[in-house]
Amino acid sequence: MSNPNYPPRVTVDPSLEVISHTMVERYTALNGQMADHYAAFQPLQQPHIVSSHSAIMSTARAAINRAAGSDALRRAIVLGAGNCSDIPVAELARTFDTTTLVDIDVKSVAKAVANLPKRLHEKIDIIGADISGVAGDVAEVMEGAARRRSTYKGYLQEAAWGLSGIDPTDKQPDLGEGYAFVCSHLLLTQLGSIAVATLNSDLTETKYGVPFTYSQEGIEKPLTLHLYNLTAKLRKSHVDLLARLVEPSGTVHLADTYTQIVDGDMHTMVRDEELEYIAEQFAELAPPQSWRWQSSPNGEFHVVSNSLAPRGDTPS
Repeated sequence: MSNPNYPPRVTVDPSLEVISHTMVERYTALNGQMADHYAAFQPLQQPHIVSSHSAIMSTARAAINRAAGSDALRRAIVLGAGNCSDIPVAELARTFDTTTLVDIDVKSVAKAVANLPKRLHEKIDIIGADISGVAGDVAEVMEGAARRRSTYKGYLQEAAWGLSGIDPTDKQPDLGEGYAFVCSHLLLTQLGSIAVATLNSDLTETKYGVPFTYSQEGIEKPLTLHLYNLTAKLRKSHVDLLARLVEPSGTVHLADTYTQIVDGDMHTMVRDEELEYIAEQFAELAPPQSWRWQSSPNGEFHVVSNSLAPRGDTPS
């Protein structure tokens, strides 16, 4: 439904209306921190931004080429648009008949769009939505456990039990279908960390004065394992969402931070089983692109960008 507090081309999906104010505030704060981070380390960010724009537009142009001769509207959708810092929104708006930007944090997306030439505004739609479909359920479980339990151990037990009953399968919002181009840029690995991990860590620090360490031993083990399992389900469901959104002759840009290097230590962020599932759902249009993202003086990511087409349709 339309929200009168925003410009006419902004729609708030029902999935956003069930999320607690606290959860939305966390998303907004994180987007703000990311924007500040980009600004503070602009010289370091620029190569990543250039590589991101190039990879996204390469797959976007492939969608246009594959739709040659069709009279259908050429529609693009970007999931988790956020600040649009590394999304070429203007180029997408010029390329497609309509471009839809989706995020929980509508204000950050609207701010990014406001900075574009006004002639592009009429080609851009913004949807406020919970892409995971279960952020509200996660918040209810964790915030409820923190309200009811006076001890850290009690919170861990109730939160673990509550998360075990959350299944994101087919819970994603209805964003339509038949898009010529679908973009998921650095979103897959955020699905669990923002909606689940950040809220959990904040709650344990605030209520119990104890930082959650994700230990697989002792009293934290059950919640750690359920967080891990929920994250895996969220990522699988996200790949399923991409497959539902794209038209048979369309293309999908799926890029993420496969590994993170902090002070010389490497951490895997995308798991082998997730890569296998992506390969089951999509065919490669071109070999993956990759680049080093020096996000800060002491932080580095290895980004891999995939240009994909639905299985069953011959890439061209």
